Amino acid sequence: MRGRYPHAAVLLMIADLILGATPRTSQQPASPKGPRASLRKAEPNLHAPDLYSDKLRLQFCVVNLPGADSPASYIEAFYEVYFVPEAAFNQTIKKTVDQGSNLTSPTQFTDKILLGKGRFRIKHLATIDDRTHFEGPIGFRSKVADNLRTKFATVLTSFAVKIYDGKLKTPFYRSSFFMTHPFDDDPANPSRAIPREVLYTNFFITGNGDLFTSQWRRTPGDTTWHP
Repeated sequence: MRGRYPHAAVLLMIADLILGATPRTSQQPASPKGPRASLRKAEPNLHAPDLYSDKLRLQFCVVNLPGADSPASYIEAFYEVYFVPEAAFNQTIKKTVDQGSNLTSPTQFTDKILLGKGRFRIKHLATIDDRTHFEGPIGFRSKVADNLRTKFATVLTSFAVKIYDGKLKTPFYRSSFFMTHPFDDDPANPSRAIPREVLYTNFFITGNGDLFTSQWRRTPGDTTWHP
C-alpha cells in the first residue's frame, strides 16, 4: 500500500485493531468466550448524526490486582478524549502508510477536537466495584459540527496510568491510547448500531507482574478478561 491511498476497508480494519487490545502472549489471561468485534460494511462519509450521543462517560476498571486487599495499593490516571473527523483520520493513516511508519501517538492526528480531560486517584481497591471508576459525563454531540458527524469517525482516548500493587510492591505504568467509533453494537441485536455512551479502559495485572489493557465493554461486577 506504500504510496497509494488505502482502501476504506483497510482504514476501518486499522482503526479497529491499532491498540484496541493487547496482543495475546503465553502469560496473558485467557478468555475463550470473550466478545468479538462486529464486521460492518464500510460506509465512507456516511452522515449519521443519530449515532452521536449527547454525552460520553469513561469507565476505568482494574479487573485483576494481586494486591487488591493491600492498603498500600492505589491507582493514578490522567486521560484526554478526542474526536478525530473521518477525513482527518484517513489523511493521517495515508501519511503514516506512505512514510512506512506506524501510528504510535495521538499527536500524529493534527486535526482533532478535544472533548474532555481529567485525572483521578483512587484507593481501597478490594472489590471489583472499588476498582471500577467513572469519569464524566463530557459533552460530545454539541462539540462536533453536524457535517463531521459521520458513522466511521473516530473517538480517541489517550491515557497515562500508574497502578501501585501493595502485594507485589511494584508500580506499573502504562501510557497509551485506544480508538473506537462513535457508535456501539446494540447488546440485544449486535447487527444494529446505537450511539456510544461509555468509553472503556481496562487493566489486568497478573501475579507474575504483567500488565495488560483492553477497551472491551464491561458489565458491572464482571471479572472475566476480554483481550
